[in-house]
Amino acid sequence: MASGGREKTMNKRGAKFGHVVTEQTRQKLREAFRLKPKSQEFRDRVSQTLRATLPKGPGHHAWKGGLWKHHSGYVYAYCPDHPGEDKDHYVKRARLIAEKRLGRFLTMGECVHHLNGIKDDDRPDNLMVFGSESEHQKYHVLTGTHNLLQINREGRNRRKP
Repeated sequence: MASGGREKTMNKRGAKFGHVVTEQTRQKLREAFRLKPKSQEFRDRVSQTLRATLPKGPGHHAWKGGLWKHHSGYVYAYCPDHPGEDKDHYVKRARLIAEKRLGRFLTMGECVHHLNGIKDDDRPDNLMVFGSESEHQKYHVLTGTHNLLQINREGRNRRKP
């Protein structure tokens, strides 16, 4: 233990992890380092051990408020108890705002449309909920907005010239 009765929070080189490293964690890491370096089993064991010790969500040292913007333009919010969360516990912010306005969770088939086409503009008056993706596509065909967007090779939307 370090002086003052606290656990060390540094690795062998003195770099801070940002979390407390217990003796049990050190023992698991020692066992992993006995494996053949660079083997898949070695990498899995080390990452699993470190992942288990890091706090998740607001307690993590790199927490930035629970919002992040996907390269496609949609904003995601951290929502660990939501029925529509992804594997990392995030939900599109537009879905959360539409659900709050409706007073219920959206079903998995329902989709949210941004009226002005700006994917990070999640104002309640800019959102429209469709019962299915099929209804959403029909709306685009009827309004003539189905050809405005084209997906490029990186998967990002862009306006057609």
